[in-house]
Amino acid sequence: MMKTYSQGTQPVDLNLIFDLDNLDNVKNDRIQSYTLDILILSCCSYRLRTTEPYTNYGLTNTVTQFVKDEDYIVASQIRDYYSKKLMIQKLKGGEMSKFRKTLSEFFYSDFIDKDTQYHQVPESITGLVYRLPEFYVYDKEFEKLFTNKSVNLQTFNGKVKLKFEKKLVRKNRLAINSIEYFFKDDNDIVYRLGFAESNQLLSLLDQVLEKPISVNGSFFVKKIDDFYFYNTGKFDISQIL
Repeated sequence: MMKTYSQGTQPVDLNLIFDLDNLDNVKNDRIQSYTLDILILSCCSYRLRTTEPYTNYGLTNTVTQFVKDEDYIVASQIRDYYSKKLMIQKLKGGEMSKFRKTLSEFFYSDFIDKDTQYHQVPESITGLVYRLPEFYVYDKEFEKLFTNKSVNLQTFNGKVKLKFEKKLVRKNRLAINSIEYFFKDDNDIVYRLGFAESNQLLSLLDQVLEKPISVNGSFFVKKIDDFYFYNTGKFDISQIL
């Protein structure tokens, strides 16, 4: 059966775009069975562990009893947000990361067992889906930093004066945290300074961010989707304390 995603008034055949009949990396994968869409369960689990301390049911059918209408709403928003990103990237012809390939497998594949109506999902996908609400929160906050998507930036070495904008916690699929500090210069260009969560100087850094700071270092151009910004190489936080 053709799976379609409506963009404007023209349906697009997702099987042709994402090659859904050849998902080699989910073959021979252990299958987990769920009574409800696991993205909804994931949103519920995320809500519980972020609002109720020490509560973490993981991604299991136990979470079903705690699901609320808001979890359905957030799950729908996440699905729409990433589906559009995947569609745009694929239509542009860009190479997809492993993360986005796994997302496409999850969003555009039918994992429902026709006999039991259970959601039969490969383990290789469930870990990503469990973290997806966290990634969504990060990505939405990240995008708010940008007033211009495309900027002609060049790698440089030097000193810049930066104004602090926001701090985000970035988690990878292994739940290892990094702390990312985002700044802007006088031209509204975004700069990212990233540190390990274990860095003992971060509390001191937080105390000096009320005023603009001067940072001397190497700045490399980084692109995520259509967003360009500067990223630092190895950076000694003591320089700005």
